[in-house]
Parts: sequence; structure tokens; C-alpha cells
Amino acid sequence: MNIAIVPARSGSKRIKNKNIKKFIDEPIILKTLKNLIEMKIFGKIFVSTDSKKIMKIVKKLKNIDTINRPKKLSDDFTGTREVIVHAIKEVSKIYNFTKVYCVYPTSVFLKKKNLLSANKILKEKNYIFSASSVNKSFLRSFYFDKSNK
Repeated sequence: MNIAIVPARSGSKRIKNKNIKKFIDEPIILKTLKNLIEMKIFGKIFVSTDSKKIMKIVKKLKNIDTINRPKKLSDDFTGTREVIVHAIKEVSKIYNFTKVYCVYPTSVFLKKKNLLSANKILKEKNYIFSASSVNKSFLRSFYFDKSNK
């Protein structure tokens, strides 16, 4: 079974409450979750959050479970990796799964074909990471080491 984990904390600094901002008349996280449900790729979808408001919004959808994220994993310094590891530990207490996908709550334009392509790559690799080129602050960027070290 494939699962999706959507990390959605409440404390965004750059765009306040970005995960629940309205996007075409409903919270953006709902658009993303509905898209994931419609794709029919995941046996289960989980939202990891520290926010009661996000939990309340997410509960409007069937087949979405929430993971109560501890405050220590909801600050400005905790990375996605720690959040996903915590979620995996919580989910593995109840469910068996083969693959874990991390999908950000603002990923409203995610396409099924991209996830299916990722699934093919995951047959040969342990993990993959998607990214694109942007002209933004280098402080929020990374570089690709072409030497493959």
C-alpha cells in the first residue's frame, strides 16, 4: 500500500496561515487533498499537523486521517524529514505500507502522471526528491552536484 503524508503546520512566517488560505473558494489544503483522493494512488492519506483548525478543516473529507504533530516538531527549525519520520512511526503502529509520499499542502497543481513517474523511479531507488529551477533567494535553495557523490 502506498501512503501520502501531508505536513501542514500552522506557523508559517512568510504567508500567515498559508495551508488554510482560500484558493478558489476553499482552503488550499482541501484542494490538494481532494486531488490526491481523486488520483486513487494512495491506500491512505495522512495530514501531520499541530493545528486544531487544520484538523477541523481536514475532517470534512472522508478517508483522510490526521496525525497530531508534537510542538517540538512544529517550529521554524524542524525539517520535513523529521516530520515525515515521526508520521511514519505513528502510521506504522496501525498500518502496513510499502511506499511513503510526502506531498505539501499547497501542491494543488500536482499531476497524477508525475506521481506515476516517481513510482517507476522508486522501483530502482530508495527515495527521490522533486525540484525545479527558480529565480528566488539562494538562502532557500540547494544545488545539484553533477559528480553524483
